[in-house]
Amino acid sequence: MKKGYLGFRLFPLVLAMTVVILISSLSSECTAQDDGIVDNADPGFSVVGTWGTYSGTAMSFYGPDVRYHAGGGTGDETATWDAELTGGAGNYEVLVWYDANPLHASNAQFTINHNGVSDLVLVNQRINGNQWFSLGTFDFADNDEENVTVSNDADSWVMADAVRFVSAIPDGIVDNSDSNFSVVGTWGTYSGAAFSFYGIDLRYHAGSGTGDETATWDAELTDGSGLYEVFVWYHSHPLHASNAQYTITHNSVSETVLVNQRINGDQWFSMGTFDFADTDEENVTLSDDADGWFIADAVKFEFLPSQLDSDGDGVIDDLDLCPDTPAGELVNEDGCSLSQILDSDGDGVTDDLDLCPDTPAGELVNEDGCSLSQLLDSDGDGVIDDLDLCPDTPAGETVDQDGCSLSQLDSDGDGVTDNLDLCPDTPAGVTVDQDGCPI
Repeated sequence: MKKGYLGFRLFPLVLAMTVVILISSLSSECTAQDDGIVDNADPGFSVVGTWGTYSGTAMSFYGPDVRYHAGGGTGDETATWDAELTGGAGNYEVLVWYDANPLHASNAQFTINHNGVSDLVLVNQRINGNQWFSLGTFDFADNDEENVTVSNDADSWVMADAVRFVSAIPDGIVDNSDSNFSVVGTWGTYSGAAFSFYGIDLRYHAGSGTGDETATWDAELTDGSGLYEVFVWYHSHPLHASNAQYTITHNSVSETVLVNQRINGDQWFSMGTFDFADTDEENVTLSDDADGWFIADAVKFEFLPSQLDSDGDGVIDDLDLCPDTPAGELVNEDGCSLSQILDSDGDGVTDDLDLCPDTPAGELVNEDGCSLSQLLDSDGDGVIDDLDLCPDTPAGETVDQDGCSLSQLDSDGDGVTDNLDLCPDTPAGVTVDQDGCPI
């Protein structure tokens, strides 16, 4: 539960006091480790060095108290929150809770250790406090090495309160604070009030260059390969570049789009639609080859479903669960006709795909809906046993569609098989000789 804030003027007095543990009734939102939250009072939190504990009323905090480091240091004293990954490995937004105060650090160093990578994010603890403040989204592995650490390498007092790990459904947005953003060369970071920005800050390049210094956003393709509209977010200003060069690398092709960052800013600005492959080579890059200062903030990749309807059933391919509907058959909203849903013999293969439609009940079938009894041809006459009316055809004899050869048929019913019958149309009831002819 957050306490009342009485003003930063009480802070020096508070720090001189002996640590007092004051446990008050907590609201349900402050339950330890609830929804990926690790508070400083939880087992997943630890410190190295001298960190005080405060639970009074001069500061607000998450949970029963807050930990703090008095003054700056060299970085050898740390506070660590082990990652609480509610959904196992994957992308998580990392948010921190701290009390904001003019006497706190303007450059608290939070290091996010995730999936073998360590990303440093600087947080100004003089502003934006007493709320969940996002450090960005990171890809975590599900092991004991994942954590967030803040050190005492700062310009003033450092607050270590709570960290929250929120499972992030990919939204196609890559911000400059995310792990899949990178720069080459000298790019500043700005988080003040003079500019607006997406997320917690923006990156900028001071003045034009030759194109060798770049900012890159790796493509976040929410639906794999396909068509995506690419948007860019930047702050517009008369001193910014009128010809910022964004290069979209997609499906082994690179296309350059010029964006006037003096206008149309502080919104998602479309750079066009591009066909992306689901590989690590797809990205958007901004270079310093421009006529003014330019901003590297956020890029969004928005999936566009294909409008193709290959089987002509009125449902586009990207939404069609039954892509090969027979021509002329009516379909439901999933693009499936009755023949594609029915399974008349109950063998697990729908009628439209079933090559053996009358499988005996209980028999196992292959992907074509055929059981072993429907595939066997014991007499080798080319007609499977399940359809063969004459199962013991002598080898080499030609058969009809029922698997019967002339030696197995007696068409006129005179007792002499057709292959030996010299009188094939003997009237019924007439006595015949060995050749099938009337006596």
